[in-house]
Amino acid sequence: MSTAIGPLSGDALLAWHGPLLVALNTDPMAGRNNVTYFDVRGSPPCLVRQISLQRDGESTGANPRGYLSVGPRKGYVARAGLDSIAIVDPEAGAITGIIDLAPFRGDGARAWPTALARVGPHAWVTLSRLPAGLLHPTARGAIAMIDPTTDRVVDRDPDVPGTQVIELSHPDPVGTLRTLGSRVLVACVGDYQRIDDGAIEAIDTVSLRADTLVTERQVQGNLDAVLPLDDDRLLLRVVSQADAGLAIEFSRLVEWSLSRHMVLRTWITAPGYSLTEPILGRDGRVYVGDRGQESTQRPHGIRVFDAATGNELTTVPIDVGLQPYYLTEEPPEM
Repeated sequence: MSTAIGPLSGDALLAWHGPLLVALNTDPMAGRNNVTYFDVRGSPPCLVRQISLQRDGESTGANPRGYLSVGPRKGYVARAGLDSIAIVDPEAGAITGIIDLAPFRGDGARAWPTALARVGPHAWVTLSRLPAGLLHPTARGAIAMIDPTTDRVVDRDPDVPGTQVIELSHPDPVGTLRTLGSRVLVACVGDYQRIDDGAIEAIDTVSLRADTLVTERQVQGNLDAVLPLDDDRLLLRVVSQADAGLAIEFSRLVEWSLSRHMVLRTWITAPGYSLTEPILGRDGRVYVGDRGQESTQRPHGIRVFDAATGNELTTVPIDVGLQPYYLTEEPPEM
């Protein structure tokens, strides 16, 4: 066990590597770009290791946005700021390799890899393909498939020259990749100041083709997170941005029916960008972090909902001390 650790940023993302809780430090301005492992099986949790996500000579702006365990001593870290995936060894505490994703930036200035997920034998990583200023994306997003045995991008279509990735129909895929049967769902938010360029897309894992399930026009807001509740119902995070500036006016969770092509109900509406991505627990409950609002003394904490009815089970958010930024599901083995 290591005792050397730098500070964790306030917007760290979470994942799992077996029984180890993984925290991704995402503060590029302060140079805290690292991955930190904690053993949470005991009380209190123990720090295992912290690995810097830049090798000598690389920029300090790695900006890690996703993590995936692909072996006992092997993890993938999506380094959005460096257009690559770092291959890390949690036991050795080192970067052991790099997967360059810059060649797959398409019409964007940056590939900007974010979410990682295991789909069959491959690791899937979303490519936001952002413009040079990182704002107002217009290039269609993509998903690269990586073979963890070779650490190479898998060619989606061998009949076309070069290595092909899965092309999406909308810009800027964000949030967690979710599985629904034989399809993988992804939220493509596009430009937050528009509500006509984003959608929820579904990628067939056999044909590797993407179809649109829900558009932003249908929910009258930006779509930046999706959570399947069952075979027919999706829980969507919908946000609205002010016409001028970058401030988010409100966030809400809405329940969408795939068979009826309509919003069934709104679970919660909150001011600003105060709701985290929702997660579905093993207990059939949906958990969402609410950052509250200091100016109106609106409390922050964790809200709990019944997945079947959408009814909130908490009368006030469960206080966890600080404002919740990100939630992650418990790993299957715990």
